[in-house]
Amino acid sequence: MSYQSKLEAAHQELKEKGVWKFTYDPPILRICRGLGVKVIPFHYQGFVKNAIVYFFIMLFIVTCFGIAAGFHVSWGASFFTRMMLVEGAVGGILMASFYYIRKKQLSLTDWGDLP
Repeated sequence: MSYQSKLEAAHQELKEKGVWKFTYDPPILRICRGLGVKVIPFHYQGFVKNAIVYFFIMLFIVTCFGIAAGFHVSWGASFFTRMMLVEGAVGGILMASFYYIRKKQLSLTDWGDLP
């Protein structure tokens, strides 16, 4: 079974379950696939993998916002670093929980069992 056929089957299953296209095929995944990275939709990844991926996504967002707003200067570098790590961890766990719960609610097929 090829990656492309599994991806199409996953997208079809999510579409049939009423999941929005932006949710099951977000821009970050389309960019990764455009660069040649074979990444599976977040609904089919495990909790830990989603938590790690979203930790780094949230860390990047918080860092960009914090530096642009000047928080690293006004709050101090050590506090800003701790804040970034905590917000990244909380955001990662929340998003991983969302995808884990949605996978259970929608009764989705496991990635390995897709045609």
